[in-house]
Amino acid sequence: MFSGIIKDLGNIEQFIMPQPEIKQDAIMQVSTKLPMEKLTLGASVACDGVCLTVTESDTKDGVNFFTVQLSHESLKVIKPYIAGATINLEAALTLADGLDGHLVSGHVDGIAQLLDVQHDAGSRQMVFSAPQQFSAFIMRKGSVCLNGVSLTVNDVSAPDAKQLTFGCNIISHTANVTNLGDLQAGDSLNIEIDLLARYMERFLSVNRSN
Repeated sequence: MFSGIIKDLGNIEQFIMPQPEIKQDAIMQVSTKLPMEKLTLGASVACDGVCLTVTESDTKDGVNFFTVQLSHESLKVIKPYIAGATINLEAALTLADGLDGHLVSGHVDGIAQLLDVQHDAGSRQMVFSAPQQFSAFIMRKGSVCLNGVSLTVNDVSAPDAKQLTFGCNIISHTANVTNLGDLQAGDSLNIEIDLLARYMERFLSVNRSN
């Protein structure tokens, strides 16, 4: 479980996609300032919002590295990655940690796209689009997780709109310590809808069908 509060902006050192004829997972190695005690074998790390399991970790020349595997299931729903890209990182919460953002599972639902960025004083007003099937889960002043960052929805398109769009305010601190500050119109992001909204919709849909 995560909070959506980014702890480090890491760098993808390697991203190895398997050949189509070979049934293997993709391999990603990331350099980070996260402490090694958070990168033990089997530990969970949210990488741009995707909960992944540490399979290897090491320290070289004072820099920490960890390796994760991405299954075909993960690759189907997340944005593509390449070596050299920056990536938002958050280690799993402990029972002693504060919940500063909102409950984030690290189970990405799909891909959103940045449509527009407008600077407003010290903030950035960003407008995103997302798959239409998420319209029941995104509401004004609700929570959404984009690239692993917990954000508040400022406004959202009407339920009957042909395209689901919503806006979020990104303060300068968030832009500086995450990869959201580097985004340009047309860029893709991993999106996770609010966990509580997901379960509520499932509860209501089951009861409607009974």
